[in-house]
Amino acid sequence: MLTNRLTRSITALAATALALASCQNVAAPPVQAPAQFRASNNAASLESRVLIGYRGALTPDKIQQLERTHGLRFVRNLAKLSVAVFQAPAGRSDFQAALTRDPQVVFAGPDQSPRRIVAAPQYVNAPTTRNGDPLKEQQWSLKAVDAERAWTVSTGANVIAAVVDTGVDLQHPDLKANLVEGYNAEQPGTPPQDGHYHGTHVAGIIAAVANNGQGITGIAPQAKIMPIRTISQGGVAEVADGIVWAADNGARVINLSLGWDHPSASVEETIQRAVKYALSKNVVICAALSNASNNNAKSTPDNLANKPGFEGVIGVGNVDVNDKRQGAWGNWKSVSSPGTQIMSTLPNGRYGNLTGTSMATPMVAGIVALMISQNPSLTNVQIKQRVMQTAVDLGAPGYDDQFGAGRISAFGVLSSLRLR
Repeated sequence: MLTNRLTRSITALAATALALASCQNVAAPPVQAPAQFRASNNAASLESRVLIGYRGALTPDKIQQLERTHGLRFVRNLAKLSVAVFQAPAGRSDFQAALTRDPQVVFAGPDQSPRRIVAAPQYVNAPTTRNGDPLKEQQWSLKAVDAERAWTVSTGANVIAAVVDTGVDLQHPDLKANLVEGYNAEQPGTPPQDGHYHGTHVAGIIAAVANNGQGITGIAPQAKIMPIRTISQGGVAEVADGIVWAADNGARVINLSLGWDHPSASVEETIQRAVKYALSKNVVICAALSNASNNNAKSTPDNLANKPGFEGVIGVGNVDVNDKRQGAWGNWKSVSSPGTQIMSTLPNGRYGNLTGTSMATPMVAGIVALMISQNPSLTNVQIKQRVMQTAVDLGAPGYDDQFGAGRISAFGVLSSLRLR
């Protein structure tokens, strides 16, 4: 483990950032509470959807039989996961036991809304300059992971990072040049435009364009963002569909700043199948722990980080500028990452701060992109191992369930292991 030698300089930088923020007309108080989550407004609609895991082929005749016998309406087939989605009449669940008696059915149960960020961003006014990134001095997180030295080694070129989230502002001046084709799992065939603001903020942390006279820089400023809209209105079916699409279309790392604190068995099984599919294609999964300050081993997909068969999943927790843990803890936390008062992009060309594990996780995803750009032959398992081995130790010596392996270090992972 590396020793923790950055805290004093990070604290000084944060103080400078907050002072600058006060001159930028920050719309909210200077200290932001941790982001909390809620179910989406269409929770009832999602929970009346039925997820059916099946054996063999789901033929048109089988779909019609399920509809007739159980009063269901077919919605979509996640064929690569062998999971079908049906809509049930509101308030009905009596058919689930009957479904499980069908020899072709492996599991059946409700979909669920993921936890959702609701803390309002702290907007700032962003001046435009001829070059540079005018809000970069407010990005204390870059100093925390030693980004400047990391960029002498890699800037993430030619790596696609998928943001499976609420979508992304496709016209944002600090993101547009780094976007590749994405996917709207909520309404296939339409653009994955952000239906919230969460996904746009996440995307900027990973790969906002550097030195363009606009706003900020991402940790991997030459990486590409693949916007996948899934949770503006969707549930696990859309998230699973988005993960599969990203894995099939060139993403090497997938950011999941989302999750379910108390998933149904059907939600758990569906997300596990999707994550395992992506891992089979050598994709790295970065999954946010909950913002709740507890040890909830049911929280998924982050809890997959210590399960056999999911060794390419990195479970990410949040630390603030003083390396204090924020949010959940547990023995599946792989690493900690800066996630408090994080400056990034917001829809309509705006910028602002948000706090939460959702902000910590894309920092890790961006650093993974730096690693892959430097050495494309790395496996997802090797990447996770090296991220943890080079983290800056926090808390009790060695690995602990409060901080995982410690705070991630971009320069540490790129330099000390001599990836090439």
